[in-house]
Amino acid sequence: MLLALEIRPEKILVSAARPSASETEITQVFSVSITDLTDAAIGERLKTELAGRNLSRADAILIVDRASVEMREFDVPPAPENELPDIVRFVSKNEFASLNENWLLDFIPLKLDSAQARKVLAIGLAPEKQLRFKKIAELAGIKLKSMLLRPLAKFDAIKSELADDLCRLVVDPGSDPVDMIVAVGDQVVATRSVRSTPELLDNEITRTIASARSSIGNKPVSEILLFGDPSEHQILNDRLSKRADVKFRFLGLQEFPKLRISAKLESPKDFVASFGALATQGVDAPYSIDFLHPRRPKIEKKDRSRQFLYGGIAAGAAVLAILVGWWTLRSQSVEIARLNQRLTDLTTANAGGDNRPAVDQILGEVATVDGWQAANVNWLDELNQLSNRFLTPDDAIVDSVDAIADREKPKIVIRSRMVGIQKEAALLDSLYPRPYTIETPTTGVNDDDPSYPMSFDFTILVERDPDQIIKLTDAAALEAMKSRSSRLSRDPKTIESSTTENSTRDEPTTNDVNSARGLE
Repeated sequence: MLLALEIRPEKILVSAARPSASETEITQVFSVSITDLTDAAIGERLKTELAGRNLSRADAILIVDRASVEMREFDVPPAPENELPDIVRFVSKNEFASLNENWLLDFIPLKLDSAQARKVLAIGLAPEKQLRFKKIAELAGIKLKSMLLRPLAKFDAIKSELADDLCRLVVDPGSDPVDMIVAVGDQVVATRSVRSTPELLDNEITRTIASARSSIGNKPVSEILLFGDPSEHQILNDRLSKRADVKFRFLGLQEFPKLRISAKLESPKDFVASFGALATQGVDAPYSIDFLHPRRPKIEKKDRSRQFLYGGIAAGAAVLAILVGWWTLRSQSVEIARLNQRLTDLTTANAGGDNRPAVDQILGEVATVDGWQAANVNWLDELNQLSNRFLTPDDAIVDSVDAIADREKPKIVIRSRMVGIQKEAALLDSLYPRPYTIETPTTGVNDDDPSYPMSFDFTILVERDPDQIIKLTDAAALEAMKSRSSRLSRDPKTIESSTTENSTRDEPTTNDVNSARGLE
C-alpha cells in the first residue's frame, strides 16, 4: 500500500493506492482535521486515523506546497549533464540567502543544450520544514518515500502525453493558491502560484503567459490545460470561452495514465496533486522534483581491467597470508606442546617429593602463621594508646582495666569515674580516632567519691586489619632475609660455621635427648 499526503494549514489530505505494473488503484481518500494542533498532536491523530483504516506502517509520498520552499532561477555555465548537479549546488550558495548542507535542494533544467549557458530552476527546502514533515511522519508511523512539490506533482502525471514541442500553460484552478506551470512539450520552463478569485483568474493567466514569454523564446502559448470539471469552474470557463485567442480544455482525473479510482470522492479538486503523484509512481516515471532523491551525478561505467589486476594481486596476497598464518599456527602448536610439558613438570614438582615439601603444605604453614599474627594483639601498644587518649585526672580516673585476649574479638574492659556526665562525649571523642569499636557504655552514680560522682564503664573491641598486619609481617621477614644474606656475604667463615652448626644439629646428641626427656 502506498499513501500520498498533502499537509495543509487546516487539514491533511490522504490518498491510499495499490500500485501495480498495469495500473494504480486509488482505494481510499479522506482528510484529517488538524486545526489548532501541535505537530506532535498532528502525528498522533494521523496515526490513529491510519490505524483505523488498516493503513499503518505504509510508505508515503509527501506533497509540499509552494509556500514551503524557496525558488531561484539562474544561469549556469555550459557543462556536461553529469556535472550539472554539482555546479547547481555550488552556484546556489550565492543565490539562496541561507542555503547550507542541511537544506534539501533539487532543480529543473530549463534549457537542455549542454553546449550553451543553461538556465535552471533551483528549489530548496529549509531544515525546519524538513524536520516538521519528518516528525509528523515518524509520529504517524509512516516512512516517507518521496517528497514532491505540489505544482510539479500534477504536471508529472500528464507530461507523458505532452511529447510534442508546443507551448502550454497548465493550471489547477481548484487549488489554493492556484498553481500554474508553463511548459514546452514535457519540459517545465516556469512555475507560479497565485491567490485569485474566479472572476480575476483569467487576468492572472494572462499575466503568467506574458511574464513567461522570454523564457519560452517568444513562442505563443498554444493551449491552456485546466484540471477539473468545466461545471465546477463555470465563471472561468465562460470568461475563457469569450477570448478567441485562447485555446483551452479541462482535464479530468480519468485522464491520468493508468489510474483507476475505486474510492468515493467528495471533493476531487483537492486531490489532484495526490492522484498525480500516485499515477506517476504507478508508471514508474521519474518526478521532476523529489527532495529526498534529488538529481545527482550518474555513476559511469569504467574499464575494470585494472580493478581485476588489483583483485588478482590482492587474492595472491591473501593466499600468501594464509600460508604464513598456517606456518605460524604450526610453530605455535609446537610451542604450546612444549609449554604444556613444562606445566606438567612444574605441577609434579609442586606436589613435593625427594625430601621437598609440597606447595600446599608450605602455603598451609604460612597461612597458620598469618592467622596467628593477625589475631595477635600488642597489649602494651594498646594500653599506651589508651593512656595517651584518656582524659586527664581532672576530668576522669580509671578504676580497672581488663584485657581479654579473645582470638576472635580481643577487647579491653574499663571501669572509670568522671566528674560529670558532660565528660562522657569528650572521652568517647578522644578514643574514636583509634580503630576502636566501643560497645554501649554504662553510666551510673558513684556515692563513694564526691569528686567523681559519675561511674562510666565501657568495653573497647580492638579491631585489626589482617591484610595490613600480614603485609607488615612479610616486609619484616623480607628485610630479615636481606640482612642475613648481606651478613653472610661479608663473612665467609660465618657460612662455614653456620653449615657446621646446622649439620651438627641434624644429629641429636645425648644431652639433647636427655633434655627432651626432662621436658616430657
